[in-house]
Amino acid sequence: MVGNPIHELQTDLKDIGYSVSVDGYFGVKTRMAVQMFQEHFFSEPRRGGGANGHVNRATAERIKSVRP
Repeated sequence: MVGNPIHELQTDLKDIGYSVSVDGYFGVKTRMAVQMFQEHFFSEPRRGGGANGHVNRATAERIKSVRP
């Protein structure tokens, strides 16, 4: 997946301290950052599989809620 939603996700992840390139491409580094975020902010597997590196609604909302 590529484009503006991915660019926004990467910007959000970078702003909260994850090391990702803001290039609009959902590559391995972005997926790993999402997975690390999920492992940190979701204490148990729930809402779509837990820490799997996929961005579902719960993950997207949580990323937005912790962004400075």
